[in-house]
Amino acid sequence: RDIKPANILLDRGVDRVRVGDFKLVRVSDDASMTRSGMIAGTPLYMAPEQVKGEVCDPRSDLFSLGSMVYTLLTGVPPFQADSPYAAMQKIVHDEPKPLREYRSDTPSWLGSFVAKLLEKKAENRFQTARDVAEALEAELNYIQNPGTSAEPKRAWLTHSHAVA
Repeated sequence: RDIKPANILLDRGVDRVRVGDFKLVRVSDDASMTRSGMIAGTPLYMAPEQVKGEVCDPRSDLFSLGSMVYTLLTGVPPFQADSPYAAMQKIVHDEPKPLREYRSDTPSWLGSFVAKLLEKKAENRFQTARDVAEALEAELNYIQNPGTSAEPKRAWLTHSHAVA
């Protein structure tokens, strides 16, 4: 429950990626905290259900992954604000700016891919990390072999993600 750029480590160059730092984060004056005053996660990268104190599952981490990828592509988090509470409110209620507003060279499939990861409702996101990996592998194969591989079918792409 704490996927963010600072917790992603590159091992052996870029051959292997590891997730690190599984500590809990203390946030003051936060209504979604446990009785001990601890929450799992970093507010800028939390999923809406995590912010609301609802049940989290692996799709919550996929939302955080989407936030992290957005940040890596744009240089700013998708729900940045002046306080943790304000950021958490944006996560629940606001949509991030489309990637193309920061980077006009963003391929449309990538904007849609990140938008799907950042869906407010978990059932509208990718359902498993395997789904995410397979989609990215298909895109990478197409990019690396443009003359010999077909453009990916992008079955994950729904109408709501067509203009991200």
